[in-house]
Amino acid sequence: MATVLIELFGDVLLQFQEDDKKLVEVSTKQLDGKIVALYFSSHRWPYCQEFTLKLAQVYRNLYNEINEKFEIMFISRDKCQTEFNESFKEMPWKAIPFQDGKRLETLYKNFKICGSPSLIILSSSGEIITSEGSLEFSIESDSILFLWSQGKSLFHSCQPQPNEFQWNRVHCHQCYMRPLVDIRYGCINRQCQFNFCKKCIDNIKHEHPLVEYLVPNRQYSMNEFFSSVPYLLNSNKQEQVKTEILWKDDVKAIGFYFLAYRYSFNCDLTQKLIQDYKATQPTINPFPIVIISYDIDEQLPNKYWSNMPWFTIPSDYYRLFYAYFTPHEWPALIVMSIDGKVLTHFGHHYILRQGSKAIQCWSRGEKVAVSTPDDYVWQNISCNECNMIPIIGKRYHCSICENYDLCFACQLKGHEHLLELM
Repeated sequence: MATVLIELFGDVLLQFQEDDKKLVEVSTKQLDGKIVALYFSSHRWPYCQEFTLKLAQVYRNLYNEINEKFEIMFISRDKCQTEFNESFKEMPWKAIPFQDGKRLETLYKNFKICGSPSLIILSSSGEIITSEGSLEFSIESDSILFLWSQGKSLFHSCQPQPNEFQWNRVHCHQCYMRPLVDIRYGCINRQCQFNFCKKCIDNIKHEHPLVEYLVPNRQYSMNEFFSSVPYLLNSNKQEQVKTEILWKDDVKAIGFYFLAYRYSFNCDLTQKLIQDYKATQPTINPFPIVIISYDIDEQLPNKYWSNMPWFTIPSDYYRLFYAYFTPHEWPALIVMSIDGKVLTHFGHHYILRQGSKAIQCWSRGEKVAVSTPDDYVWQNISCNECNMIPIIGKRYHCSICENYDLCFACQLKGHEHLLELM
């Protein structure tokens, strides 16, 4: 292990002596045989400062129990030595010297650190025990360091069967399966983030109602799709109506409009959608639109809703529909045929480019004829490699990486996950 650690961290580390407030050099060999938590952080971000203080408190409380088996290593993202010193003086563990900037950058790159604070837990042989240490610490802060010192992770994983869906970045709050596999049950309360797997649901007593999530890409009838939603709200949000009203009167398709008050009111897309929708309604099949609002407060200004001739889903059910559709942009218009097939995830682009013609196609349950792939303009979407904005032509999206898109040229270079041609 000593050779592995020296390759990762170098020969010499730093330790802050709390007694005399001095930085001293120590040998990396002191870590030999220990579980090591790589702590990626920076003094610049207030949340990192708060996280560090809590982590340091727990570390000190458990020091006598874990010292011989476990250590934390600070991997700085600070901009200067002064920032590094401010960060490290709160930490009773070791650090890679700030002057070794190339090594710090290499560690951030090799462990694919996208945000801070992050904790990567390594076994005594250098293998990753968990890459989600910061999340595990936030869940079980008082005991997780002791668990890591035993070479264990809070989360466990299960291999999904061919007919089972894997919920990436979601875990069961009872057994800590992550990612959660197969049927997912979640709390509908917007202030509550609890999820449970099918094995745990029968033993759960939860303070709020739990619903079964719709599985993405799985086709449902409209009755199944809205089975967990007790009612809809009309445009002035004062009257409750039955969900069945959406698929009556020869309806061929339904639109789902994801928006938020803080940046959607008076936006060009919303106003154009309202204008085109009202202009086409007298001459086409009914095409109902359902608002899926990110906003928690249902007592928003009436002017926000009253100009929209559509229904709204109660705010507690927002996550249910967001998890199924996973819209890539805001606002977003997603259109589904009455038999449960998604006609487009990018209806908002069609509204901006084709307006009422797009609504007429959807009202017949048809997809809109697209522009040629090589000249399509993806408004407000940038390439994560070359930073082209907007992407022009073919766009490739990674559903595993968060908000990750590539242009045609950059996708040819390859990506670690399967890319979807949008």
